Formats: sequence, structure tokens, C-alpha cells
Amino acid sequence: MTLKKIYEVQGAHDEMDSVSLLQFISESEFQLRPTWLFKEVLHPKTGHIIKFICTIEFNKQKICDGQGQNKKEAKSHAAKAALRIVAPVMFEQKYQGESALVDEVIPDDAKHLLAEIAADSQSATQTDKI
Repeated sequence: MTLKKIYEVQGAHDEMDSVSLLQFISESEFQLRPTWLFKEVLHPKTGHIIKFICTIEFNKQKICDGQGQNKKEAKSHAAKAALRIVAPVMFEQKYQGESALVDEVIPDDAKHLLAEIAADSQSATQTDKI
């Protein structure tokens, strides 16, 4: 988790959408790349797709979900929810007064999980350099 503001991260700016900002912050602050997994929810009678769910993972650990009428919307909602967890100051700065729904993973658990993932990733990177 980072408590930095958007302007405190070199290269980040207010005009970035939630997906771009999450990817940028993840790579620059945690040296991690989010994985985006999509699932279709089908209508039980017609079999038509009624919504999409996007799950964000870091190193195969689930951080949060987002839902939408299409994959782009689901990804955007998931990225917003993830930003609320991994960069709460940036989330507040960018989305003043808005809330992001986080499915299944509560923010404190996700913050702890992300810290563990980042530590594991950094120790693996240091091991690779030896």
C-alpha cells in the first residue's frame, strides 16, 4: 500500500483512468503487475450474458472484484476498487466522495496481503540479482 498522492509518483497524473493508474502505481511502487481475470455471468433461463466480473490478482492472490455490463466496465470498476485498497490517498484524490465496492476481500486484509506479495516479490528480485 502507498499513501502517496498522484503528483508524488513520477509519471502519474490526474487524467489517467483507473486501469492505467492502477497498472502504473503497481509497477512503479510495488514492482508488480496486476492480473485481470474475467468471468461471464449467464442468465439462468436464456443463457445470455447478463454481466461480467473482473477479478484483480497480484502474484495469484486475489485483491478484489468489479462488475459491469461489459468487460471494460467490469475492469474499470475492479481497478477502482483495487486503487481504494493499494493507494487510498490517490483514490480519495481522484474520486472524491465516491466509493468503490470491494467484493469478498475487505480493505485491511487486502492491504496486508498486498504488503506480503510485494515483500515476496522484492525478495525474489533480490535473489535473482545475486
